[in-house]
Amino acid sequence: MAATAENLDGYAAVLRETTTTLDAAGIPYVVFGSIATRAAARPGPFPTDEDIDLFLRPPDVAAAVRALEGAGFVTQEHDPAWIHKAMRGGVTVDLIFRAGRHIYLDDEMLERAVTTEAFGVPVKLMPPEDLAIIKAVLHEEDRTRDWFDALSILERNNLDWDYLVRRARSHAAQRVLSLLIYAGSNGVAVPEEAIFELKRATG
Repeated sequence: MAATAENLDGYAAVLRETTTTLDAAGIPYVVFGSIATRAAARPGPFPTDEDIDLFLRPPDVAAAVRALEGAGFVTQEHDPAWIHKAMRGGVTVDLIFRAGRHIYLDDEMLERAVTTEAFGVPVKLMPPEDLAIIKAVLHEEDRTRDWFDALSILERNNLDWDYLVRRARSHAAQRVLSLLIYAGSNGVAVPEEAIFELKRATG
């Protein structure tokens, strides 16, 4: 669906209502998905034809659902293992509380969230380092774009490589090591120390 003034305004309104509702309820989250990817990896207009993806802690999901229902959203338990959904005005908000097998929102991710604006709405984006790791983890044959999104994140951002390596050790050392080696072979300036540390972590 091409962006028009009408769907742009509707998407922005739902994004604003979602974030202000969760902020008012004191529920921590970061925005990721297509909005964070556009900001960190693929500069250009933000999409209005994709879901709004939020990353929350598992214990906060029920409170988030209640808060959004109180604000007029229709909610759905899509998959109790990792995602609920909230819908309003033709826009779907994904309330995601697990990425891959065992990546969860934590204090460090929240502290490093990047504040920017999308559609004129202030948003707290997932740190690019964590976004790159999740993209590497989620990459599969039917999700090849994730791999190239991760490469673009490595290339376009001033990353904290120590943080990225430390997070990768906990979540996906082999996947991220492969990503860094591939990125280096394509001319991305990847520190040798980062590759060395992940090689050591993978034994």
